[in-house]
Amino acid sequence: MRFVDMRGNLLDDDDELMLIPDAKPILRQGAFTIASERKLNGRWLPCTKKSFIAKVGHELQGCECFVGDPDVEEHVTEADLRSCGSCLYRRFDSDGMSCSLGLEVAPL
Repeated sequence: MRFVDMRGNLLDDDDELMLIPDAKPILRQGAFTIASERKLNGRWLPCTKKSFIAKVGHELQGCECFVGDPDVEEHVTEADLRSCGSCLYRRFDSDGMSCSLGLEVAPL
């Protein structure tokens, strides 16, 4: 399990991380990863799915080939976002996600 900040930088080994039961891991570059944000007390707080989408949802962009996946439970992002994470053509692989149409996948 890797822990990164909201820009994708690995946290230092000596950084303090708060543990919460609903932290949402994502598959990023072949490893389970939890994005975290720094709180006022200097500790890192792992993102839940909801807080992660609130922070980066505006940066996720869909493409002209986007088709919403009807299986909402499989969505990586919120259903109303036109992003790779909720597209019918996304496939999970050892590196995270790929596009079955061969298009570049927007990073999470």
